[in-house]
Parts: sequence; structure tokens; C-alpha cells
Amino acid sequence: MPNTPAFVGAGMTAICKGKMATEEDVDLACDLFSSIGRVAILDESQMDAATALSGSGPAYMFHILDSLVEGGVQCGLTNDEALLLSAQTMLGAAKMVLSGKKSPEELKREVTTPGGTTEAGLKVLDKKNIRTILVETVAAAAARSMELMK
Repeated sequence: MPNTPAFVGAGMTAICKGKMATEEDVDLACDLFSSIGRVAILDESQMDAATALSGSGPAYMFHILDSLVEGGVQCGLTNDEALLLSAQTMLGAAKMVLSGKKSPEELKREVTTPGGTTEAGLKVLDKKNIRTILVETVAAAAARSMELMK
């Protein structure tokens, strides 16, 4: 199940081994799907969660990105400037996480200066409870995926 970033070679595909599949089948699927991005081999019981994260996830990222652009425009940037700054920042942050050297929490701490601009922004995210909103978003999509499979 690849996601839409596969169109630009940055897809995330979740696969699971079917009852009749061999290890060679799984290897072939991994080889094929790795040509359009990354591959995760999951248990069938995890596919609803995968759908909620990587299947629906691009839409969540686009929604967040659009909101960041709107904030940039409100602060004086053009739409194109805000889009470039926001999208490249999201891409760079994701690449840092995927490097596997540090957790998102560690990376966040490194960017945050006490009393600085990042801390001011993070306080708003915490006050508005963005973590709970995003956790509930994934849970709702996973629940819907389970409903659709019935």
C-alpha cells in the first residue's frame, strides 16, 4: 500500500506477508516498492495503523503545511516565500529524524532556546494541545480503516 509521495520517489509503503506468500515474494515486493520510496514490513494487524499514518498522513502534512504558510503570509511573507520556507523546513526536519541519530524529542530540544522564538511557538502548540489533536487524528483514521474492512 504505497502513499502519494511515491509520485516523487519519497513514498512509504507498508506490506505484510500473506498466508500464501513466501520470503521470496516479500523480498520481491520490497524490491519493487523501494523503487518509489521506503518500505516497512508489518503484521496484518498493524495495517489499519499504517493506513492512518502513511496512507492518510500526507493529507495531514499538507494541512499542517498549508497552515504554516498562512502563518508566514500573515507575518509578511509572500505565499511562495512562505511555502518554500515551510516545505523545505518540513523536509529537512523529516530527513534529520530519518537519519536515526536522534529522536524527534532530542532534536526539538536542540532547536529550542529557553525564552526564544521556538519556545514561544511551542508554548502555543502545547496550549492548543496539538499532540492530543494529532494522536486523535491518527486514531480516528485507524478506526475508520477498521470499519471499512468489515
